[in-house]
Amino acid sequence: MDVGGGGGGGAGGAGGAGGGFGGGDMKEYSLESPEAGSLLAGGANGKRNGKWIDVADWNECNMPCGGGTQFKERFCIPPANGGRGCMGPTRIERICNTSPCAGGAGGA
Repeated sequence: MDVGGGGGGGAGGAGGAGGGFGGGDMKEYSLESPEAGSLLAGGANGKRNGKWIDVADWNECNMPCGGGTQFKERFCIPPANGGRGCMGPTRIERICNTSPCAGGAGGA
């Protein structure tokens, strides 16, 4: 299973190569026989919690000033043998470009 790695500050999102996500350098994550200390290694009993990995960097802010939002997508490597699943949404958002716009107008 391949999951697209992070691109620059450009648009992230779905629809690229690999696991249905795209953009930038590709990183490969295998769900087969993890080695000790690897991203997918479980404990002595084989229990492994889910783990979020970023699919891409934050996309561009939707407003140049006055407060906007930006998002990034992430993918959950599923838990194994009774481990806990990933908590939270696949798409996360944050506030960006909070400086007031010149002249007091909203962004645009």
